Amino acid sequence: MKNYNGYVKSIGFMTRVVAMYYNQEEYEDEINALTKVAEKLAVRMNLRITIVTDKELINKMKKKYPNYFEELSKSAMVLRRYDGEIFKLNLSSAETSRYNWFINKNSKKPVDSMTHGAFQLGEVSNMPMVILYVSFDKTKPKQL
Repeated sequence: MKNYNGYVKSIGFMTRVVAMYYNQEEYEDEINALTKVAEKLAVRMNLRITIVTDKELINKMKKKYPNYFEELSKSAMVLRRYDGEIFKLNLSSAETSRYNWFINKNSKKPVDSMTHGAFQLGEVSNMPMVILYVSFDKTKPKQL
């Protein structure tokens, strides 16, 4: 287990997703859709997705973090990217076909160093990728 945790840390891009569905019966299709997305994204060892349907817990979350929810909705998906940036999706109006896109798109910055984790995210999300070779070294470049 120790080597596994070390590998996950080395690829970086830790992403955490919490999907809160206030009415489990009403959102049965949406929950099933997110479950399928989570199964597809299981190849991402740096991603954790959880589904919350406990109304009492969701009420506590909305009271404590009202900015994660739309004013009249108690169903939301909240994603925390590796750098602490938070993204939210209103589940009462979002199309289930956008779940995969929302999770993968917001798991990394638009421009990042091309690491194993960044490449894996690009591949899994089927998003267009442009690869540029740029030196992030802050020293003065050598003259030719």
